[in-house]
Amino acid sequence: MPDSTPATALAAVSAGSPAARHASAATPAVRFYGWRVVWASFAVLFVAYGLQFSFGVFVHEITGEYEDTLAALSPGRRASEQARAVRWMIEELRVSLFAQALGTRGPVSEKRIRRALEELAG
Repeated sequence: MPDSTPATALAAVSAGSPAARHASAATPAVRFYGWRVVWASFAVLFVAYGLQFSFGVFVHEITGEYEDTLAALSPGRRASEQARAVRWMIEELRVSLFAQALGTRGPVSEKRIRRALEELAG
């Protein structure tokens, strides 16, 4: 059994044995990709959250128009079935934007809601 003491290793290196040449061969530098993964994850989350929370801008605008329309109506018309239907259309729009997998009762869009608001006001 070969002796693995530092003295024999030094003797093998100085003698030029194949084991010594293999031990002294230059090893390639190991690349660390951790920070690249961190930055890529940050970029993906930045885009995903930006898209997710920017859709809310549309809902806030429609909700503001709905509240303005209700403020202009008489108290009796504010509690009407038509006013409640428009409110539920806005909720369905939220579902269609943020939780598409749930689905909606029927087709809903900003254009349909605005048309319903005009009918409610007129």
